[in-house]
Parts: sequence; C-alpha cells; structure tokens
Amino acid sequence: MDLTEAVKSQAKALGFCAVGITSADPFEEAEAAAAQRTADGLMDGLNWWSEARVHASADPRRATPDARTIIALAFPYPSTRPESSKPEHFSSPARGGEQGGGANDGPRGRIASYALGRDYHEVLLERMQPLLAMLREHGYTAKTYVDHGWMLDRAAAARAGIGWLGKNTNVLIPGVGSNVLLAEIVTSTAVPATPACACVPPEPWSRPASSTIAAAFPSGPSNTAVSSHSPSGP
Repeated sequence: MDLTEAVKSQAKALGFCAVGITSADPFEEAEAAAAQRTADGLMDGLNWWSEARVHASADPRRATPDARTIIALAFPYPSTRPESSKPEHFSSPARGGEQGGGANDGPRGRIASYALGRDYHEVLLERMQPLLAMLREHGYTAKTYVDHGWMLDRAAAARAGIGWLGKNTNVLIPGVGSNVLLAEIVTSTAVPATPACACVPPEPWSRPASSTIAAAFPSGPSNTAVSSHSPSGP
C-alpha cells in the first residue's frame, strides 16, 4: 500500500468521513472573494478577522515553506441533540412566549449541535495524530489546522474534492451533508491530487454509524467542557 492509500485508510479508521488531497498552491480565487467580502463590511464584528488574515490564510506555505500537499479532512458531528438535553420550550412570558409558569422562567436558546459534546478542536487534533506520525515517520514535515489556524478551510476541502460549496455557504459532503467539521494537514510530501467531487460518494466515505459519531462527541452536561481524555470509538 502506497503512502496515499495508507493515509486514506488510516483516516477512515480514525472516523473521518471524507479525505481528499490537493496541492499547497495558494487559493487565489477564494482569497479574492474573502478579501472583497471583508472590504464590503460583511465580516464586521469579528474582531479576530482581518484582510491581513485573509491573505495569510490563502497561502498554505506561509507557515510551512516546504509544503507541497494539503490533506483535507471532514469529520461528522451529531446532527440531533439527545432528548435528555432538550428544553421543554424556548419561550417565556417575559419574552412574550405563551408557555412558562415555572420559577426558572427566563430567556432560553438553542445550542449548536457541534458544541454539545467535547471541544471539537481537541477531538480532531487527537484523531489526526496517527496521520501526523505516519507522515513524519516517512521523513516529511506536517502541520495541522483545525478551524482556529489560518487556513481557508472550505477552499481546501472543495479543491481537494471532498465536497462542494452549497447554498448554505457550507461544504456539502456526498452522503453526509454539511454536518461536518473541517481540518487539514499541510505536508512536504508530494502525492497525486484527488479528482473533483463526484455526485455519488464511493462506499468507504459514506456516513459512519451514529454510534461512532456519538462516541467521539459524548453529549450531556458533564461533557460540554474540554476533556483531556482521548475520544472513544475507532
């Protein structure tokens, strides 16, 4: 088994639902689009975002000068919340709601599904470690990105062929949808790029069983904080 197939096989075993490979060339089209949106004020209010960050994030070789390849990964997260964590209602008399009457009435809201379990940055970084070790054992440099790094994640995923940008502005993965978390490994190895995304996903990259996803993101009040334990499951 060559290195490319070994990486894909290991990624599947680690629970990733899609993996693709592309070059480490700059994302010029995505860079121009992101810079224009920033200039138009569409990113106002995000103190951590800037035009300088756009340009830096569009160049994978900025932090890894010898980079030749990007391995784009997608990991599914639970699309529904457990019944035990669902509030009985989301309104209160104070906010004009019809339900209420309890001593604890007050503003209520929904929590995004991906935020209900462990911190996904920790989960994905742990899951990526065997892939990093594999690349480094072959003598290659490798750097991870999990959302908080300066990388245009959606552009990397789309160019690597694991999905396409949908009308909801998210990357759509065949057979999975957009309930995924994106991550990348930038490495000095040179491997063939994967083709553009097909409409029908190959069998190995169909959505994992719900038990696998739940094991990676245990939900409930006691699991909402970042944990130092490794996620269970494959």
